[in-house]
Amino acid sequence: MVMEFFEKLPRWVIVTSGVFLIGVIGAVDYLTGDYSVLVFYALPIFLVTWFARLWPGIALCFLAGVARFSADLSLTESGSHHIWNAVQDMMFLLIVAVLIAFLHRALE
Repeated sequence: MVMEFFEKLPRWVIVTSGVFLIGVIGAVDYLTGDYSVLVFYALPIFLVTWFARLWPGIALCFLAGVARFSADLSLTESGSHHIWNAVQDMMFLLIVAVLIAFLHRALE
């Protein structure tokens, strides 16, 4: 029933909702400080990749990487290790997006 609801939505609504959710999670990530909320970024990436396909999901992964970098950079002034952490997190989310896209294609 929930899947049918999301399948009827236009792709732009799903992508816009994913961008909004990344923004909300990024704000929570910024406010919580040193706590990692990386796993919560996977939910909008899952929704966008499953219902809007792979390329919008990949774009959302890059947006999540920027959000993670911004939240980490707010903790200290040194940014070199924050870049590495953000790239690692973004690569993890990219792997998640690609695996979700492959699973969706296999189930179709």
